[in-house]
Amino acid sequence: MRCTQTPKVQRLSANPGLRPTLFVDVEPSTKNLDPSKVDSALTKKTKAVVMVSIAGILANLILASIALILLHLAYYLHLLGEGAVLASVEEPVVLFLFTALTLNVSLAVFNLLPFPPLDGSKVLWTILPDSMKPALEALERFGFIILLLLMQTGFFGKIFAPVWRVIIYLLPEAAFPTLSKLLGS
Repeated sequence: MRCTQTPKVQRLSANPGLRPTLFVDVEPSTKNLDPSKVDSALTKKTKAVVMVSIAGILANLILASIALILLHLAYYLHLLGEGAVLASVEEPVVLFLFTALTLNVSLAVFNLLPFPPLDGSKVLWTILPDSMKPALEALERFGFIILLLLMQTGFFGKIFAPVWRVIIYLLPEAAFPTLSKLLGS
């Protein structure tokens, strides 16, 4: 590993021939992050992390929309359903599209939560006043523990219940018999 230094920032790269893409401030004695220098090294370019976070969430929502549109189209064009062209493969097609829809919507909502290390915390960090940013940074060390506690307390069930209601509302009515049979409800 190569390490080159500038007055404010150390650059680390596993390949000495490539220009490093990760810029971090470290304490020379311990090689750990120096939190006091991280804020001074942030520029508008580093806020591109937020764009990446939002891009992931948008990608999930686009994939969910595509799955929902395909499901509606399949029933509207009578490709699925009783006596339809694809009636013999209706169950796997509906299950695949329903899973794609619910998985991508769930990932988008989950990543919007403002707990580190989720993408929502990165978005929140950019809109917080400077006086509040240290509190969010302090939470980052405990982000996984917080997420585990929220999972155990049923918090996510309360967050996702309205999301599930919207998904069910948006599904084509013709898909309900197949989904009921597949999901056993």
